Amino acid sequence: MLTWYRSKDYQKLVDGRKYAMKYRDAVASLVVQDVVDRDRGLYTCEASNIHGYATSSAALRLKGNVVTSHLRRLKTIGHDSELILF
Repeated sequence: MLTWYRSKDYQKLVDGRKYAMKYRDAVASLVVQDVVDRDRGLYTCEASNIHGYATSSAALRLKGNVVTSHLRRLKTIGHDSELILF
């Protein structure tokens, strides 16, 4: 199971108009639509199954009108697995 959170308020994100969540070929991605200043912060993807869970986070930053992000390495607990966050 994959769950996305915005770490600023640990709000669980919902797939819809603001956020597009995808999972294909073992790659999880989150697209933030119409980015504004309040969207900046840390976004976390949590993958879980019967073997444990893994999390990966990326920081969304704004510099003028440019959106940048910084990927953090995967933290894995339990089963040895890999999850990529874009």
